[in-house]
Amino acid sequence: MVVEERFDSDETDLGLSELWKLKNVLLTCFNGEKDSIHRTRISDEYEDCIISVKARWDGRAKNTGFGIQFGRSDEGYFMFRISPDGYYQLIYSNGSEFTDLIPWKNTDVVKKGFNDLKVMCSGKNIRAYINNNLVVNVEIKDYNGGGVGLVCAGNLDASFDDFIVEIPN
Repeated sequence: MVVEERFDSDETDLGLSELWKLKNVLLTCFNGEKDSIHRTRISDEYEDCIISVKARWDGRAKNTGFGIQFGRSDEGYFMFRISPDGYYQLIYSNGSEFTDLIPWKNTDVVKKGFNDLKVMCSGKNIRAYINNNLVVNVEIKDYNGGGVGLVCAGNLDASFDDFIVEIPN
């Protein structure tokens, strides 16, 4: 493992702010605005990697998402998000506009409580899992690696635990 954040201390490399707090051995995002994306990330960059986290919806809006940010660079970033009402999405943002790579898609694998999210980046191939179920398997020609972290979009509250970044063998 390259990064292992269990959120069981008073500090995290992911960064804290007025929206991101350590609370009850979890990293929690709350009190966001409806039309904004709230991100926190580590400073290191990765190309081929496996990013995993346990993520839980804690309240407020149900029609927006939370999850993993990856491939962060000066040009933009990718997000794999789930929503508490049973959807997932793969999206790219250049910082001002969003492009759906996979628009919101309904699935029965999102559950109440914590969901195990995983993004596997290998070259230009991106695979994403919800609770060990493969839901995304795409090639992204513009993917070149970058920063990784967590995302909480809009006015929902979410908690995260066990954030791990691994380099595959």
